[in-house]
Amino acid sequence: MALHKTQQTPFLLIALWFCCTVPTAAIEHNSVEPDPMMLDQLARFEDRGFNPDIAFYEVVFSRIAIEDPRMIFLFANAYIATSQQDAGLAVFAEIERKFGDQLSDDARSTYLAAVALLRATYADRIVLVRRIGWMRETFGILEQANQLAEEANPLVHWAAGVIYASAPRFFGKREDAKRELLWLVDRPETEPLPGFYREAYRHLADLYEREGAPVADRYRVMSGYGDDAPDVLFTGWFATSAALGLRMSPTPWIEEIEEGEVFALRGHGFSDIHFIISADKSQLIAIDAGTQPFSFASALKQMEDTYPDLPELTAVLVTHAHWDHVGGHEFIRRRYPEAVFYGRENFHGTLQRAQRNHPYKQLRSNKYVHDWIRGYEPDIAVAQHTEIEIGGSTFQLSPAIGGETEDALLIRHDPSGIVFGGDTLMPFYGEPTVEEGFVREAIATMDAMLALNPSRLLHGHYGITVLYGDPATLAAYRKAYAWLVDVASMYFVNGYSAEEVIRLNLVPPALLEDPDASLGFLAARDHVIRRLGDSYTGIW
Repeated sequence: MALHKTQQTPFLLIALWFCCTVPTAAIEHNSVEPDPMMLDQLARFEDRGFNPDIAFYEVVFSRIAIEDPRMIFLFANAYIATSQQDAGLAVFAEIERKFGDQLSDDARSTYLAAVALLRATYADRIVLVRRIGWMRETFGILEQANQLAEEANPLVHWAAGVIYASAPRFFGKREDAKRELLWLVDRPETEPLPGFYREAYRHLADLYEREGAPVADRYRVMSGYGDDAPDVLFTGWFATSAALGLRMSPTPWIEEIEEGEVFALRGHGFSDIHFIISADKSQLIAIDAGTQPFSFASALKQMEDTYPDLPELTAVLVTHAHWDHVGGHEFIRRRYPEAVFYGRENFHGTLQRAQRNHPYKQLRSNKYVHDWIRGYEPDIAVAQHTEIEIGGSTFQLSPAIGGETEDALLIRHDPSGIVFGGDTLMPFYGEPTVEEGFVREAIATMDAMLALNPSRLLHGHYGITVLYGDPATLAAYRKAYAWLVDVASMYFVNGYSAEEVIRLNLVPPALLEDPDASLGFLAARDHVIRRLGDSYTGIW
């Protein structure tokens, strides 16, 4: 009677993949303390295992009225992923009691949708004699949510459609499920992030397949799953296959950032590829070379198909020399032998580390070979702040030391004010299986980004752009990040281990003033603590 447990949420990158949980730990040294009323409410859940995500959310949600739908769904999903829906229902009830009067009707409808998901995924643990009533109450909560939002909140329609479609047939909710899911299909502009509606398409395919309707095949294709859909509920943009590796969208798509000028192409491999048409319309400039040759070729073809008068590629500006950002350089060299590559002069170390035999073959694809990146070298090596002009467009190239690598290059497109940050803010602060990255130096890198006065920030992966694409949010995140480095360092100096510091559940007071930075902070927090811990303890 329950839904499949959600595996992940729509709005965070790999960095939020954790799975256990607990009551919030006490916090000292001017950080945010847990709300006493919340702790009273949670007293009966003291036997929960520690989960840093849930501990963080419980503190933040106990202090301020959160309306960000991403955080609300992430919070609920954390309980679902760790099978602690009972704890989640108690916490959400306390949030409603404490902040209900402060929330907009739309935000309240989102909370109710999240509660309905918690209840539906918990239904199998309700005693059989109460289970039918439990689900009918859940349906009533969804109806209330739709009324509050005046039928306009896509997250409510999504939750209702998924829950109704998953309910046993005797509830008679299949037509209701189709109605809710088709509401989403008819309004693609309401999709919070590309890929989020894939479950709507998946469930519609299942519903119509039971009826023998040919339209089922179309929805199956739109879902991106095919015939071997996993037995979990995906609410993210990720897609993977052995042949193509991990991609940031089940289907490739273009976002026109600046009309007729700046474009983001996603779903063509692990990294995003950005294209810029020069001011005089005579030249095409690429930011990074993609994950592998066929990734860049696919992205370029989509651009050519969408914009038939596309000029020839003449320049590639490389943000750093990781495999997923230079993997297509050989294709570019073959097709556009006159194209000029700009990149950092100190790329060698990054390129060497990228050629190690990493264990994430599914991430790269089964076709991946190191020869694709081994020959990468910039034609013009950038060692200091440099201004270049291409086809009437001016670019500022600013070297930086990580976050992630020592050969980072910040790129400002002067006509638009957009700054391309590569992976400088990748929450891992280095590749997951390689000891690289620059935690303290990342503060100076963020300062350098903000000093470029960006109108917007575009990063090397869609998830990073979601977290740190807004300059105001980045400024708030920088403040919280610097606080974390200072406070965590103090604990390490006093002999704490990284795991002990993580269990302190450090939450910067600044996040209460700028909660929009909360997701970006949580994505990086535990990785930053572990990296700092390594710098204090070494290898002994």
